[in-house]
Amino acid sequence: MQSQEDVALPLLAATEDRRLNSMSSINATSLIASVVLISLSALFSGLTLGLMGLDQVGLRIVIESGERPEASASERRDARYARRIQPFRKRGNLLLCTLLFGNVAVNCLLSIIMADMTSGFAGFLISTLSIVIFGEIIPQSVCSRHPLAIGSACIPLVYLFVILTFLASYPVSLILDQLLGEEIGTIYSRNQLKGMLEMYAKMQDTDFQQEDTNIMAGALDFGKKTVGTCMTKIEEVFMLHMDDNLNFETIMKVFQAGHSRVPVFEVDPHGIKKVVALLFVKELILVDPEDALPVRMLCHHWFGRDIPIVFNDCKTSEVMKVFKSGRSHMALVQEVVCVDDGDPYYKTVGIITLEDLIEEILQEEIYDEQDVGVRVRFSRKAKKHELARMAGGSLMHSEHPLLQYLEAKERKELELPPAEITAIASFLRDRYNELFGESLLHRNALEVLIKSSPVRKVAAGESHEPLYVRGQTATVFTLVLDGFIDVCAGEEEFNVEQGPWTVFGQRILSGRSEIVSDFTATVKSSKGLVRLLQLELADYLRILRQDSAKSTPSAAPMEPPQELVTHEVILNGVDSDTTRLIEQVNETCEKMNENPA
Repeated sequence: MQSQEDVALPLLAATEDRRLNSMSSINATSLIASVVLISLSALFSGLTLGLMGLDQVGLRIVIESGERPEASASERRDARYARRIQPFRKRGNLLLCTLLFGNVAVNCLLSIIMADMTSGFAGFLISTLSIVIFGEIIPQSVCSRHPLAIGSACIPLVYLFVILTFLASYPVSLILDQLLGEEIGTIYSRNQLKGMLEMYAKMQDTDFQQEDTNIMAGALDFGKKTVGTCMTKIEEVFMLHMDDNLNFETIMKVFQAGHSRVPVFEVDPHGIKKVVALLFVKELILVDPEDALPVRMLCHHWFGRDIPIVFNDCKTSEVMKVFKSGRSHMALVQEVVCVDDGDPYYKTVGIITLEDLIEEILQEEIYDEQDVGVRVRFSRKAKKHELARMAGGSLMHSEHPLLQYLEAKERKELELPPAEITAIASFLRDRYNELFGESLLHRNALEVLIKSSPVRKVAAGESHEPLYVRGQTATVFTLVLDGFIDVCAGEEEFNVEQGPWTVFGQRILSGRSEIVSDFTATVKSSKGLVRLLQLELADYLRILRQDSAKSTPSAAPMEPPQELVTHEVILNGVDSDTTRLIEQVNETCEKMNENPA
């Protein structure tokens, strides 16, 4: 018989084998579970840093930047990622609670499993190192560099985690919403934005240039600057007195200053200069320096009516709105002066132009062909002072093309040079828009009319028949280019002298018919050469008709008027208004041919 020991040994061996197999199975399961838990811990930790680091403002910026037509491929890709993340990020507290609950749960479970697999201290040490290295450091370092791509790819898992932890995370998120309020996002101040721009400009991997940074920084500061900080002081402004004569020396100073507009001032009884008007330099093209016309005869733009007035504490952004409206690109700057023993009054302290505002944005000086001589030797603020000094007469040159043109005697000839034709067209269009505006005459048509119209020249001392006689019909519109005209009008025969840029016969063109003159106008040749540009009513109507019909197939090419006026004007396919104009032309032609003189 077998002893009891022989029977017990096989049983003990089988039991031990079963126990060892069970332990190995448990160790393998625990090991797999530990790996899965560490991966989930890494996922929760990385998403917490990556998704919560993207605030709503940043996501909106990424999305809007990617939707622009000029966006690059990487910007459009990031915008696609941001659109997938944005719905979850709007519920920031719910997302935060979901990720934190999940992260804490897996870390706790991992510690328990590690403790069962090893001794207490060994489990603590292994779980701590695993969570810190593989569950925190590595995933957070990766997700902090690619939050959009990783966050967008893990959105399906985030949906699952929200469902699994909803019962615990949703109530907590509601409490946080009530206590903390709506999440605003990161908002930068002006100085912080400027600092960020300067930082980007210093980075090697950005396409920011220092010039771009200066422009954007200038635009950020532009809204809080006042007119007084960027205006040109009145002491440094080149100006003309209202009674100054436009002789050769004065015109030379104006052109030497290099400005397109020159302020005109008067002196009040208290001896204070008061800027009242603007002189447009382009209008000097019609002025003969030998006539020495007073400046007031060419002033058609007045401060307060045509030119805006602003105060020195006005914001530059508000002045830019005024300039953008097209009313004017220059404004007069005033300040309120308060005195103890009197009423406050307005004092002119400077002028500000559109160029000044643009220079404040660009943070650089804008140079043109007039600034070549002072570009290198003078700073931004000193340049204007130097130009004013040059205009004052200390540095004068006769090489300016406009000055050479004023000296030339060719402008005295009967044929107008192209520059003068352009200047006359601009003057007529600006001052008499109802007769020569773009809605009636194209610019080319108006220049053709001016070029083809006769220029009558009366030499000094030469006698000439009256231009208009009271009680007689008139069909000519006259513009005085040089010289003076004596006008006698009214029942008392009041006499007045009119100079260059004066027009006569405006009612002829506005009424589209001849008129009976109620005044007498005579050339005053005793003061020098007189030049007159005369537009015949028939020529004006013909140009109007040709310009209005030029888009039709039957429209004839625009030609200068012939010396002989025909009795009939025939044009196919014209409307009723044009037909009426043609009838008026034919009537005028018949009267002119009956009386050739």
